Amino acid sequence: MKRIIFGLCTFFLILILASCGTNNTDTTTGNESKPKEEKTITTKLEVKEDGNATFTIKNETNEEATLTYSSGQEVEYQLLDNEKNIVFTYSADKVFVLMMSENVIQPNEEVVIQLELKTELAEVPAGSYTLIAWSAAKELSDKKQEIAYEWAGK
Repeated sequence: MKRIIFGLCTFFLILILASCGTNNTDTTTGNESKPKEEKTITTKLEVKEDGNATFTIKNETNEEATLTYSSGQEVEYQLLDNEKNIVFTYSADKVFVLMMSENVIQPNEEVVIQLELKTELAEVPAGSYTLIAWSAAKELSDKKQEIAYEWAGK
């Protein structure tokens, strides 16, 4: 009796595993389907001619996207020297309101955040740096952008 039950369980297990296989074929045409290009929310960091910068968040999806913030801080950025040492962190000398908030971004909408580097970096010596910026939104914290940055100093 145990052998029959074991045999039936084995048969059903094999049947279930066989039905879980992947198929990369389009059933309507029989051709292999091409992977769809996934539209996401993108971020971009740009330095302007005046030495300031912008951090842009763009919703490239076809649906509205909700960004969740745990404080009043929208963006974080750091300045790193050639040895990758952190020379400046935007939030280091700031206090932000602690409150949950959401920002809904419509499809193809861009949110441009100004980075007032000329004001913020007043105490940093002139030189060549790497500027790294990212959104403080929970959904975008892993989308860091970096760019070479020449700081002329005060």
